[in-house]
Amino acid sequence: MPDFDNCGKDDIRRTSSHALEAVKILKSAQAGRPFAGTVTLVVAADRLRSSSLGDVEAHFDATIVIVFHDGAPADISIDSSYHYLWDLQTGAIARA
Repeated sequence: MPDFDNCGKDDIRRTSSHALEAVKILKSAQAGRPFAGTVTLVVAADRLRSSSLGDVEAHFDATIVIVFHDGAPADISIDSSYHYLWDLQTGAIARA
């Protein structure tokens, strides 16, 4: 499990869903990378005080939208508040 505060193991319960919209991949030309379309991820997580699922310390929700553009970095938006550019060829991610 993730260690959020460097104090030890955290117990996390998480759920997620996703939707793909018009995602296109040309395996030969793009080495298997998407070149168009949108991926939406909806993630929920509870940080637990103990291993008991009812012992919730904090709850987090996030909606992540990734928009792919032919030949340009993908746009990543988290809760419409945080924006990033993702270069699919190098894997580099930078704040937008």
